[in-house]
Amino acid sequence: MRLPGFDAESGLYRTRGFYCAFVAEHEANGVTLQEFPSQLPSGTPAIGPFPHLLCQPCLQDPVLGCVKQCVSCPGPIPDERCTPVRLPCPASECCPSGESPCYLSGASKSCCPPGQSCCNPETNFCCPPGEICCDPKTEFCCPQGQTCCCNPEKDFCCPLGQLCCDPQRNLCADIQIDPLNCGACGNACGQGATCVNGQCVCPSAGTLTSSNNVLLYDSTCNGIQNLKVSLKFTQDIVATVTPFGGGTSTSDGGFTLQLNAFNPSGQGTSWMQYIFLVSGNAINGQVQYWNIAAYNNCVNNCDQNCANQGGNVGQCQNNCPGHCVTSQTQTVNLSKHILDLSSNTIPAGYVFEVDLNNDSKGNITGGTFKVTDNQGNPTSQQFQVDSNHQFPIVAFQVNIVGPDNLSNSAFTSGAGTIAYESSGQLCIEGGIPDTCSGSSTFTGERSNATYGTIGPPCCGSQLSQSLKT
Repeated sequence: MRLPGFDAESGLYRTRGFYCAFVAEHEANGVTLQEFPSQLPSGTPAIGPFPHLLCQPCLQDPVLGCVKQCVSCPGPIPDERCTPVRLPCPASECCPSGESPCYLSGASKSCCPPGQSCCNPETNFCCPPGEICCDPKTEFCCPQGQTCCCNPEKDFCCPLGQLCCDPQRNLCADIQIDPLNCGACGNACGQGATCVNGQCVCPSAGTLTSSNNVLLYDSTCNGIQNLKVSLKFTQDIVATVTPFGGGTSTSDGGFTLQLNAFNPSGQGTSWMQYIFLVSGNAINGQVQYWNIAAYNNCVNNCDQNCANQGGNVGQCQNNCPGHCVTSQTQTVNLSKHILDLSSNTIPAGYVFEVDLNNDSKGNITGGTFKVTDNQGNPTSQQFQVDSNHQFPIVAFQVNIVGPDNLSNSAFTSGAGTIAYESSGQLCIEGGIPDTCSGSSTFTGERSNATYGTIGPPCCGSQLSQSLKT
């Protein structure tokens, strides 16, 4: 075998680059370089002083026989003055032709058959062809391309493209995206999450308040199956309601819990609302589907007409949203009375729940509004959606806002937990616009309610978040 880097010219060539390449190459091959005293074997060509030598173990050269490659250095620390030297070895220290040496501390102890690699020279153990030594002590080898785990005594190799993450649990991490090591080994962020500064985080929707909450979807935009949303009040909820555009406020005026959903693009109906309305000392369930493009077009035209007519333009434009609620813009409008109240205050312990039904294609066919009081007594109302307006939900958000007509609820008390369930997977999409439908619609009612973050995990069949006011 001809060793690279040694010929008549290179034997006299002095360079730090050669020394570094020499050491790096052989250390990478598991070869330990030894320092030898300055005395050289008899007959060695005198090419300079040799106070210190770093030598590679002996190898068989087809021309020169058994030789070892060395660098001669004037001092004990290698530098750019080191000179490459080739020295003879006893023939007994070289492996037969075709075999590879198995070294221990710089001396030849055994040889490996062709295709095999050295693992434990003390026992003459060589790894089979296609494998590499992982631990000489246990004589454990891993297939080439795989990585020895940090604790090879467990006889565990990391798959191709992964590195050892946790030897005690035999955990491996992807070399590129490292999904198992976010801040702590084995801390998998999971679907939908990303690792930021050692922390797993879900997609952000910005400040979660009023009409802006996180969007949830099924991560595939195919339609959410058997969606159920509930709000359990842990504190009495009370709000002062102010009409859109200003006016006289009403203390304890109520609010709405809105499940605001998007269906796939291309439908006349583009926004679907499932609402608990607390107003007039009663709880009602409402289903409202909207053609948002037609509604927005109507409002824009109305605003322009008000401006052209002069007079009290502001008051005229305040009436436009209500004026534009027609059968062409509101394609579905259902209302179900659920429960009478002594006031519009909802006591702690009450639970609001909407449970949606869908067919095999994911289309919403109807559902149930249910209210459970703080004594555990349930009251429910079912609803059906006509066959011309049955669509799947690809994404949605929940908002606790004013009762109706773009009003604002200023909560003086209230807290709770919002729970989300599906027979499939729910994932945090982030904020509006919705990726699946392309819609950027949000509810016109407002409030001072705030919502807690969800996750990680960012996906699951059950998710929850807090409500505060």
